[in-house]
Amino acid sequence: MSARTVFLSLFLGIGLVILTILAIYFVVYFQHPDDKNQAYFPKFIVTFGFIQAFGTVLLLPLDISNSDGSMCTFTTDFCDVPFDMELFWTIMFWANLVMLTIVIPFTMFYYEADEFDFSAMSAGKPLQKIGCAGKLKGALCYEVFVLIVSAVIVFVPYLLSHTSKVPITEMEGVSFDSLISNTGEVGTFDVSFPAITADELSLAKSALDRSSEENVEVDLTLSQYLPAILIFIGYFFFSIFGGVGTAAIPLNLIVSYINRPVKMDPVKLNQAKEAFRERVNELIERGKEVEEIKKKDNSSLGFWEKRKLNKDADEKLKKFKRDCYALEDDYETLNFAKSPWRKFGAIFYPLKLITGILCAIVAVVWILQVVIYTLPDDPFHPFLNEYLEYLDFFPVFPFVTISVFSFFLLFAVITGNLMLGLNVGFFTIHPMKYGATYMSSMLFNLGLVLLTTLPLVQFVISSLTLYGQYTILYQIVGTNIFYLDFFSFFFENHVFVIAYVVMAILTVFYFLCCKCGKGEGTSVAEKISRMGEK
Repeated sequence: MSARTVFLSLFLGIGLVILTILAIYFVVYFQHPDDKNQAYFPKFIVTFGFIQAFGTVLLLPLDISNSDGSMCTFTTDFCDVPFDMELFWTIMFWANLVMLTIVIPFTMFYYEADEFDFSAMSAGKPLQKIGCAGKLKGALCYEVFVLIVSAVIVFVPYLLSHTSKVPITEMEGVSFDSLISNTGEVGTFDVSFPAITADELSLAKSALDRSSEENVEVDLTLSQYLPAILIFIGYFFFSIFGGVGTAAIPLNLIVSYINRPVKMDPVKLNQAKEAFRERVNELIERGKEVEEIKKKDNSSLGFWEKRKLNKDADEKLKKFKRDCYALEDDYETLNFAKSPWRKFGAIFYPLKLITGILCAIVAVVWILQVVIYTLPDDPFHPFLNEYLEYLDFFPVFPFVTISVFSFFLLFAVITGNLMLGLNVGFFTIHPMKYGATYMSSMLFNLGLVLLTTLPLVQFVISSLTLYGQYTILYQIVGTNIFYLDFFSFFFENHVFVIAYVVMAILTVFYFLCCKCGKGEGTSVAEKISRMGEK
């Protein structure tokens, strides 16, 4: 076993252990008290799902390190390649599909199944508890419908067109064998190129003059076509959540430091309590107003009048929810400020500021990489590709660097999902809240995260094509999938990448203009400052 194999195996094992701990912490951090000491199966699925999401992202730096920056990835009979990355990626593609179409939906249906048969009461029968068999039967019925829809989404496009038209340049001239340094041993050769002579350079130029462009049609198998569907659908969520999170992670951390709780004297504490009492009473009245609007009978009104009233009611409800969350956050801030553990803030919040600055650097580097390398047809500069080549003198550095930049994007997706889960109409059905999130909401958000992992790694490898050109992932998503009919338009024109950058820029303006989206609720310090002025 080579030293490179030992190194990659060691870091892979350490990474999986750390990611498992993070997944468990995530479940414990967000779980609702009602799910404590129960709902073990959904908790296991959520934990396993996040480990799978982390593992998918971890495969990318492993794939790049496994290729060792050479063509040995494609010639495993002659080179020492530690892992069969094609097998790893194929397993991960199918595992994501199984989780998204079978495991997560079935677990949600089973978890949300009624404990009692209320239909029996309407028939005059006593209330009966539904057993596991009844819940399984109901979950399986819903799951069959999900499978039918999923099969249509996956198989119909595959049957209609699964041909990739890969453009190639055909040249006539010097043969490849004359440029390779043959060792003379049977079954082995050295893929390193010796210095090119003037004659060979002349032959290469003449071959280039006689070159021609053409497309080679490659029929993809279902396993090769599957990631195209998953990446295409997932990119809609990645471009939105990832773009929002890329800007939100550093800004949230920095703003958290700016609005950090401060030590309060008894007078200010009493003022804060009175302010909270007033805000609570105001929200109660607004809640009653919203409830009355929802219950009001509008059957006698016309279509447009009802539509306008419903729209106004929805806007008031969203604003009411947003201010309720702001009030809860300010209440927690107040408790933290008056708690005996407030000294911990002297360390905790400066760490937030430092982490926010580091994340801001990573976010800016990603945006620069996209702007100067990924988007232009003729890149201005390799940027990160060149930086990673400088780090090749020690294998740990490129592996860690790619892991940091990749996992930053994954946490950006999670952050964007958490933020938009409070403000986008469809996703309000499953908001994530510390200590108050049911397993159904965790499963729903887990599905969104898993759906974004494949476009995430495709985004990274498309931004590191020079450094990762010999990886199996680049062979899959950079050639076969990139030039598929229909999908090629979106990938060649960088539609999703542009959307990612636009969402990141809009999020920055949102933070600057909307005071970090705190609604009408302000921080404790701001509220008390206003009182002092009065």
